[in-house]
Amino acid sequence: MADALKDIYTLQFLQDFGYKVSIAYKDFPCEQFITSVLMPPWEELPVRSRMNRIAKVLGECLPKFYEDALAILYAIAADCNGFPYLFFPDFVSAYGQNEEHWELSMEALEHFTQHSSSEFAIRPFILGDPERTMKQMLQ
Repeated sequence: MADALKDIYTLQFLQDFGYKVSIAYKDFPCEQFITSVLMPPWEELPVRSRMNRIAKVLGECLPKFYEDALAILYAIAADCNGFPYLFFPDFVSAYGQNEEHWELSMEALEHFTQHSSSEFAIRPFILGDPERTMKQMLQ
C-alpha cells in the first residue's frame, strides 16, 4: 500500500527544516516548533491542514515583524524546494493579509512560487481584492 501524501511531514522532515531555519535565525525555538506542529490531532490532519499548521506555528516561532520573518524565509528558500514547502506561501497567506503588507506579500508569493507553488496562498488575496490581485498576477 502506498504512503499517504501527508506522511511527507515526518519528525525527520521537521527537524531538518528546523535546522535550516535556525541557521538563518539563531533564536528559532526548534523544539517548540516541532512540538507545536505535532500536537494532536496531527495524525488525523490531511496534507493541506498539515501545511497550514506548519505555516501558522512557524509564524508563532519567527520574529513578530512580518518583514523580519519573511527575510528569514527568503534566506532559506533556495534550500526548500518542491511540494513539501508549500507552507512558505501559506505563511504569506496567514500572516501577510494586512493592507500594509500587500505589496510585500505579492513579492513573497512571486518568490516562493519559484520554489514550490503559491496556487493556494494567492486565493485569499484574490477574494479580498480581486481586481488588484489579478492585475498583479498579470504583471
